[in-house]
Amino acid sequence: MTHVTKYTNSLRAYAIAVLSIHYVALAWFYPDLAITIVCAPGMLYLLFVYCDLMYTIEDSNRKTLLKLIDSTDNEHTKNILTLELIYHDENSVFTNPRQTSMLGI
Repeated sequence: MTHVTKYTNSLRAYAIAVLSIHYVALAWFYPDLAITIVCAPGMLYLLFVYCDLMYTIEDSNRKTLLKLIDSTDNEHTKNILTLELIYHDENSVFTNPRQTSMLGI
């Protein structure tokens, strides 16, 4: 490690220590405020990560089905995979028109 990297790491550790002490003092005197400061952004971050994970899983499933449809030579298998792709698109979390119509939107 170079001198600049050691200095940067020590400044980072010092800043984390100072912020932690201040947060502990704030949490000691005002616990509701401390919970609000940590929980609200934390829950928003968890929601974002969950939505990103669901999108990644559904996108990879759709791409896999498309790749399988493209690579098969058997017409019966291609029809089954196409039907599976249609079911996947209908029941997708992000593109289900039936759910929005049931909500009255």
